[in-house]
Amino acid sequence: MLLISILVMSIIAYPPVNPQGDVTDAILSWLKDTIQVSLRKVVIVLLEIARDIYVATALIGLILWTTHVNRRLGWDLLWGSFVLAIACEIIFPAILASP
Repeated sequence: MLLISILVMSIIAYPPVNPQGDVTDAILSWLKDTIQVSLRKVVIVLLEIARDIYVATALIGLILWTTHVNRRLGWDLLWGSFVLAIACEIIFPAILASP
């Protein structure tokens, strides 16, 4: 649905035409900007999904570990959610912020 809305928005918006430059350069510049914005939005959506996953994984792991149902699996889920949280909140934003 997100990709369809991005495509519809890009079809509706016409690329700017530079009167002093070449039309091809303007179209390629517009296309590059559109792709960059679209990819950044996709990455943001994927980070939001990953946040939901590591919270759910941490809760399930905490329940399993504290109730002694399966302590080993619970502990592994807690560590996995911790690693995913570090990746989502520290590593990936640092990579995205770099030019």
